[in-house]
Amino acid sequence: MSGETVLALFDFDKTLVSRDSFRLFGELAAQSRCERAVLFLIAGVTKLGWIDNTRYKERILDRVWRRRPAHERSELLERHARAMSRLEIEPAWARLHAHLEKGDHVAVLSASPDFYLAPYLERISHAIEVHGSTVEEKTSGVRISNLYRQAKADRAAQLVATIAPARTIVYTDHRDDIELMRLADRVVLVRPQATTRQQVREAGIEFEVLG
Repeated sequence: MSGETVLALFDFDKTLVSRDSFRLFGELAAQSRCERAVLFLIAGVTKLGWIDNTRYKERILDRVWRRRPAHERSELLERHARAMSRLEIEPAWARLHAHLEKGDHVAVLSASPDFYLAPYLERISHAIEVHGSTVEEKTSGVRISNLYRQAKADRAAQLVATIAPARTIVYTDHRDDIELMRLADRVVLVRPQATTRQQVREAGIEFEVLG
């Protein structure tokens, strides 16, 4: 229908860029072999389920971000942005630009920290609404409000309620976003793994595969 309001919701990691951008951030931020080894250990402990995703991010940021001076932070963000630009998944970006050109409402929702996600996406277009995990720095350490799984779906539901679109389209790569997919009229899986395809089918959600 001409003139209808379309809401296009994009995941970021492995949907718009081909790697976990937070893992990449940690690798670039590590200042020694010892620090890289510690970050690798924290990631491994998280994968085993011994700490959750929120605590994982807090521990990494506490080690490689919280104590860094402003000039080092700026340089790190520039290095990270350059690295991410080389990892962009072209078909997904083509869809995002197509939505922008049509005047659709475009939002990126990600568990990645908004302190690097927002400036990266603003370089592309200020029309993109960015929702990432928010980071608070305290003397006792980093605290993060993690936009992950259900929290991400809840934020998307708020957008749907506010915008009241005629159609909502979700672009993602991972089965963790099944609750987000349930909000959509159309789901596009970007380079999904076989397990993701299977679980999305089992959830009764129809989808298109991109890339």
